[in-house]
Amino acid sequence: MLQPSPRSTSTTGHRNLDPAHPLGVLAEASSFVSAKDSADRPDSASPGTDAYESPRDMGIANSSYFNGKGEPVGQTSPILEMLEVSDIEELFRLFLDNIWVHLPIVERKRCTPLLVLQRSPPLFNAICCVSVKYYTAKPHLLAPLRQLAMDELAKFPTEKSLEFVQSQLAYLTWAVVPTASHDDDMTWVRMGMTVRMALDLNMHRAGKIDMGNSEKISLYEYFFGLHLYSAPEWRVKSMRRTWLICMILEKTMAVQMGKPSLLWSHGVVQADLEENPGDSVELTRIFTATEYSQLLERTLDTTTLMRSLTVGMDNDLPDVDVLFQRQLENWRERGQRREAARDGALPEGQKAIQRARYKLYFSYGQLIIASVGLQHSIDNDSTYKPFALAKYQTAALSVLHTFRDDWAAPGFSPYCTDFQYSYVLYAAVSLLKSVQVQFSHSLLERVAVGRLISNIANLLEDAARVWDHLPLLQSKFLRRVLKARVPEFEETPRGPLPTRLIIPEALSAHQSQVASPDLSFPQSSAVDYQMNGQEDLWMQNDFTETTFGRSDLFSWDDFVGT
Repeated sequence: MLQPSPRSTSTTGHRNLDPAHPLGVLAEASSFVSAKDSADRPDSASPGTDAYESPRDMGIANSSYFNGKGEPVGQTSPILEMLEVSDIEELFRLFLDNIWVHLPIVERKRCTPLLVLQRSPPLFNAICCVSVKYYTAKPHLLAPLRQLAMDELAKFPTEKSLEFVQSQLAYLTWAVVPTASHDDDMTWVRMGMTVRMALDLNMHRAGKIDMGNSEKISLYEYFFGLHLYSAPEWRVKSMRRTWLICMILEKTMAVQMGKPSLLWSHGVVQADLEENPGDSVELTRIFTATEYSQLLERTLDTTTLMRSLTVGMDNDLPDVDVLFQRQLENWRERGQRREAARDGALPEGQKAIQRARYKLYFSYGQLIIASVGLQHSIDNDSTYKPFALAKYQTAALSVLHTFRDDWAAPGFSPYCTDFQYSYVLYAAVSLLKSVQVQFSHSLLERVAVGRLISNIANLLEDAARVWDHLPLLQSKFLRRVLKARVPEFEETPRGPLPTRLIIPEALSAHQSQVASPDLSFPQSSAVDYQMNGQEDLWMQNDFTETTFGRSDLFSWDDFVGT
């Protein structure tokens, strides 16, 4: 049985506060007073004397308030009592070989079950809970680990650490259990909490570290404290990686939900995103994804502003579209060049995933940009509308064809991140909407579009591994939308679902839809929205901000009506 070794109880010093800020000034003063008291206190100090400090002092009255807590000793995980060692090893293998390659959250070389358990039981639990849906050899392990994940995320965090942040990122990237209602979905809130914790741990400063330059280290120590330098180099790099992934997920969620980003590129130094021969291909991949999320955010912020300034002006916004299209092309070229210099030792499978990722991200970026131009032309009844619609449909088709040919066909689709599935669903529903009667300029045949969407729904269903896996829910939702929007298309029945996709009889309807407010990526619960009896927004005569939806997100209210 795996057992964590005892961890050190020595304090590392909570020196991650900037002395230039008010709290940093207090921490600096506390450190000075504590050092002076320790030097002046006689060895024979006893209770009742001025030299003795009451152990009951709390808050800032405690001289060790800013010194940091000792590391927990001998923490363990309930998974050790649920699973055999061979099962745990298999779950970690599934994570590293199939899931990790899509978003490398942790340091692969230091991600063995024993090492992770010693560092952080919450991260150990997260890896097992995320991987268990793919462990088809023992499906009976799914229920207890799902419940463990729900219990873990129902608790308010009491630990601040790099590994705890990584565990939250794993849950946010690969949902374990969807919520029963969008109102119950606390993913955006948990993302904000995770970002705040990362900021509190100074992960946003890790990218500024040059481990090989003693002068820079001394300068950093002077201004920002010693917190990061008390860790080994691999851990500092892991902080850097984790912070960038926080940015990727937060900005991706902001774009998809139509909300302002919490970060506004805070803490990102442009030099971090430049080519560095010493970085691994995984870190380079994260840099590229960070640039992509920033590009999409910048596109939407700029075009939203331009829309408000160019009402009645046909030509201004298309020029902005061209600008961001060029930036998107430059991003793809720069990223592929970076990774080509480092991926020589990668297996061919990972290289194929890289190529597929670039195609999907590029196509989705084109769709976002095209949606802005289309919305602008609709708002202003522009003569640009037929061209904007053609670009929009072409981009949506490109996303769907990429998913079909480069993700589903090679077998990569079951392990996608939740936001990648959302890219596909957004493109599919957008394409369905573009062939409605309001768009008389559409050159696509409705039944042919219905056939493609049906195929995409089948591929999403095939990618699902359990009965509430996100692609299966999206497949069900997509079939309902297809039936309502293209009634002349008749789907060919596929036959019964595989056993793995059928809710076990042991689970009641209530148990299978327990509202876990923290476990689903935004929009994963859209299948639970009801279409019947609602106002049919799609069939209104004109498309406005409310009916077409802001072009920077996929609004369920706009497409379904709530």
